[in-house]
Amino acid sequence: MRHCFVLITFFTLISCTQNQSKLITSKGEPGKLILISSDQLYNILDSTIDAVFYEPQPWLAMDEAYFKISKMNKDAFRRSFMEYQTILFLVTKESFTELKAFLPNMSPEEINKLFDDKNVNPIIVNNRYATPQKIYYLFANDIESMGKKLVKNREFLLTTIYNNEVRDFSARLFPNHSDTSNSKFKQIKSELGTGVAVSDNFELLKKSGRFFWFGERYSNEQTGIFCYRVPYVDTSQFNDNYLFSFRDSMMKAQVPGPREGTYMTTSASDIYPRFSEYQTINGLYAKKLRGWWTVQGEFMGGPYVLYAVLSKDNKYIFFYEGFIYAPNKSKSKNLRTLEAIGYTIQ
Repeated sequence: MRHCFVLITFFTLISCTQNQSKLITSKGEPGKLILISSDQLYNILDSTIDAVFYEPQPWLAMDEAYFKISKMNKDAFRRSFMEYQTILFLVTKESFTELKAFLPNMSPEEINKLFDDKNVNPIIVNNRYATPQKIYYLFANDIESMGKKLVKNREFLLTTIYNNEVRDFSARLFPNHSDTSNSKFKQIKSELGTGVAVSDNFELLKKSGRFFWFGERYSNEQTGIFCYRVPYVDTSQFNDNYLFSFRDSMMKAQVPGPREGTYMTTSASDIYPRFSEYQTINGLYAKKLRGWWTVQGEFMGGPYVLYAVLSKDNKYIFFYEGFIYAPNKSKSKNLRTLEAIGYTIQ
């Protein structure tokens, strides 16, 4: 089974005019979502909100939610949470006056249009109280309408906020990655022509020709990164079948299992579906794959995320992959970190 998530952004973007050089770095671990609304809304929609935002991520075997949410009113938000990275306001006509001080500067006509719109049409503001930061504002006429909007547009909200959150987390991890000062970035770029800013806590475990394997290892656990390339011939190399097949051939050649004759491959089971979507990373054409790796002949496996990126000169495809081996442990935070590293590719 293969699914393709194509992200189409319907958010209205409002830029923040505050001097970003004076903003502090935003807070919050990967997957943390701050939710602000009225106590009345929470009393009625509490279970609906949980059902939407605690939906399990389909690329993880364990039931790990898209987000860990903290629900609060405006007073709690003002006291301690204004500087978090990802924030969502749920605004109804009943709560408008209560939340007005935190809303974007819009005319009454614009506000009323958002209230009456039956489609999801949130506003997004960048870097209002910290950087990087995204604040989403979802409007609905009343609490019942808000509940319907959340349920109807669940997938759009989850995937959009998720992708933006990972990109912003990348900017937090590597605020200066554009200056290519990262030592592993230089090492990879010198060999492969394209670099990626691998964190300092990863060590080089294997270098074989133009294949890099970095790892962060603990007892019976590993978070790993692969980087390699292949000459670009034509657009068919970005088809899912080609990319999954090429990944398998590289893993068989470069990533042996614990016993002779075993090697890493990609699970073909419908229990672990494959996902793909086209993206742009620092101006480069890319495709992002998700799946579940396994070891041929062994009971081992875990999630991976792979970026196939076309080089600036269209001569080769650069591959970055992050994978996790952590049996019976949460993998969501580490997987988001691996995704965030991928957004430094250039």
